[in-house]
Amino acid sequence: MKVQDFINLKHEHGTFDREFRRAQLVSLFQPVAFGRYSRMYKVCEYLFGISHPLTMKMGYVYTKCLDAAKQGTILKAEADYDLKQEFEEAIGGLKNGVIPLPYWTSYVDISKDEGSREWNTGSRENERHYLPLKKDHVLEAIASTSQEEGHKFLFTLKNLEVDSNDPCLSLPWQEFEKTVKSNLKHAHTLLDFIKSNAEECYDQYQHALYRECSQYKVSSTWKESRPDKFNFEAAGRTFWVDGRFENAVKAVENDRHSLTFLRGKGIIEYNNIRASALAAIAPEQDFFPFHVVFNELCHIRASAAEICFQAQSGIHRIGHCPKSFAPEFWQAMMTKKSLLPPEKSTIL
Repeated sequence: MKVQDFINLKHEHGTFDREFRRAQLVSLFQPVAFGRYSRMYKVCEYLFGISHPLTMKMGYVYTKCLDAAKQGTILKAEADYDLKQEFEEAIGGLKNGVIPLPYWTSYVDISKDEGSREWNTGSRENERHYLPLKKDHVLEAIASTSQEEGHKFLFTLKNLEVDSNDPCLSLPWQEFEKTVKSNLKHAHTLLDFIKSNAEECYDQYQHALYRECSQYKVSSTWKESRPDKFNFEAAGRTFWVDGRFENAVKAVENDRHSLTFLRGKGIIEYNNIRASALAAIAPEQDFFPFHVVFNELCHIRASAAEICFQAQSGIHRIGHCPKSFAPEFWQAMMTKKSLLPPEKSTIL
């Protein structure tokens, strides 16, 4: 409401007291149907614009209604009735007492309590009434563009052959395997040790997954038996205990080439190769390697990203690859910390 509105009251046989009470809505309390004011504000903004006096009035009432309960104020029935009557007269009345909504709201499910904001990909609801479409309205343009792009995305996704396995994760293992097989004097024993350990780890993982899923079908609920909460301790023990660096050294101690290669790589690179082996044997769209070696896979991916960046930037010499691992996935972290022996501290 503007100052000029108060000046014109005398000519309209109005009272300053009544209009001032309607304008100063700080003292108004939340009505029972305060969600109705949200709808009335949407309609006024859609039809008359955001700077229209009625739009500003409805918006102000609605925002004050939200905090009125905390402030202990009340919206009197007289003011509530007058506001609704003014709104109905401005839009030309209501059909069956239902407030017509802007066309863009049909793309969003608006519940009666204004609590739901879920995207509506289905058809429009017949029981709702909508205002005539205004294509130049910014929200109509956004809604129309969003739905169009959404259909394009779904169509592309439906016709896309998805390969969820990142080739960068399995590349270190594939290069190691290719190098060893092409040279008779190489770490063949170490290759067999890593490969057999990775396959056994995967078998243990699949066994645990099958066992937990069977129990879920019988007595549990999916919420209580999510895959990331399954017991993969056997798989973790196979990888982190049976396949650890010390056991690998013992397994290849009679193979000079494997022993030299293993000691040259060290524990970190050894674990990275083993993690890459898990990624290589995992089927498409399988979360198996991330449950066991999430930490190492993050390192491999970060290293590949840095190499790609350095190559694109024209720097021929690759610098220090990132050695700090990302925070571990819950299952991998629990498995690794619970199974590995405590690290020996060095006193300087």
